[in-house]
This record gives sequence, structure tokens and C-alpha cells, in this order.
Amino acid sequence: MSIYGNVGPNHGPYSVSLTYSPDDGNYTTGEGDYSYGLPQETLFNASFTFNRTKVLLFHAANINASRATILILKNHPEKQGDSVSIDYSVTSRYVTDPTPIQSSFPV
Repeated sequence: MSIYGNVGPNHGPYSVSLTYSPDDGNYTTGEGDYSYGLPQETLFNASFTFNRTKVLLFHAANINASRATILILKNHPEKQGDSVSIDYSVTSRYVTDPTPIQSSFPV
């Protein structure tokens, strides 16, 4: 899972939390399984001298595709006007098939 967005002088701190959903399916409690190895909230900063778009703001790999996942991105402005802007996100799933491929050609 990758989140891309803007950086620049009017952008600032933000946090990301990534959890598996609670077993009871209640997403509003904030209680989840934090087994990704991230703290409940990890701080980042989108402040940069120049404006840039489509910059990687967050990336996580090895997400368990069999469980619902919650990603929360929060703005933490240090000064008035600081923001965090998301351009797009990419979610990929890589599947490996352990079944060997059968050939119809004689060996």
C-alpha cells in the first residue's frame, strides 16, 4: 500500500496509523491489531522548500490480504495553513501459486 501526495512550504506534519480491523468489525473505536510493527501513530513531515506532487508519503508491505486493514492519515499542522494533500494511493496484491506448471511437451 502506497500513498502519494504533495510536499512544499505550505505542507507540514502528518501521522499515519495502520491496523487490522477489530474482530468485532467496529472501526470507530480505534482498537485494532497493531501487528504491522508500527506504533499506533507514526509521525511524518511533508514540509519541503519547493512544491512537489506525486511524492511517496507512506508505504507498507506484507499486509495480510485476508484481513480488513484500516489506514488513518491525520494532519498535524505546526503553523496556520499547514496541510497534507493526497494525490492518489496504490494497493497491490502479489500472489504466488505453489502449484507447478505442467508442460504438455515431452521431456
